[in-house]
Amino acid sequence: MWAVVTMALATTCAVADGGAFDVKLNVQGVERSAHVVVGVKAQAAIKADPDAKLPLVYVWHGWGGSSAGIEKMFAPVLPDAIAVFGQGLPRRFPKLGHRALDGWQVETNDLSRRDLAFFDALHSKLLATGCVDARRVTSTGFSNGAMFSNVLACVRSDVLAGVAPLSGGGPPAKARCGRAVPALVVHGTRDRVLPFARAVASVEHHSKTNRCSKAPYTTTQHGCRDGIGCAAAVRFCVHHGRHRLPTSMRDEAVAFLLAQKRRAP
Repeated sequence: MWAVVTMALATTCAVADGGAFDVKLNVQGVERSAHVVVGVKAQAAIKADPDAKLPLVYVWHGWGGSSAGIEKMFAPVLPDAIAVFGQGLPRRFPKLGHRALDGWQVETNDLSRRDLAFFDALHSKLLATGCVDARRVTSTGFSNGAMFSNVLACVRSDVLAGVAPLSGGGPPAKARCGRAVPALVVHGTRDRVLPFARAVASVEHHSKTNRCSKAPYTTTQHGCRDGIGCAAAVRFCVHHGRHRLPTSMRDEAVAFLLAQKRRAP
């Protein structure tokens, strides 16, 4: 179990005892927070070499979820990385009633770009630790968190080395995206919250942005398929479940993200 501490981030690579700490920021007049976990192997790398630079993985929870909940699923499989679990703010989805639950923006300009501003401030703070390999910054998330990862892939392509949206959708069809970013899309064929067609549209969008000569085959058959002739990798992983994330697909996503390294412009 990780010990939770609050610490001021330094300009050199310094990690709190226990390998976990909170970051609190004032963004657009609102307090935002994230929990950061430095994996056991990443801690060992820092101790062996204080100048070590580590991969950084952002993991965003789903609508109505929490940073603590998504951390339980992902922290154990990210021992080599710095994992960041942000906490969303209340938002509504009109088609899902009037409830306001913690979540993220799904368009590049909605919610006054509050979550993009949070990401920018949080990322700047983490870079200042001196521990991050800026070429190996990636993003994943489940459901609404996956949709936010797709927004980031579109408008923060100069920062991200890869994304893995899990049971999500997007980027928005009319969004103007930047450079190609490697993407792995995971979705269940029986998903009734965000239908399988949303994943197909997402794969097609990434394939176009990444200039694939042939997009991954968007069959409902279980397994993973790669696009062909892509400027940046596009992979589509299908399972036969509903709106959930099988352990095997989580592991596939983590392996994909940790293998990515951002190319020079």
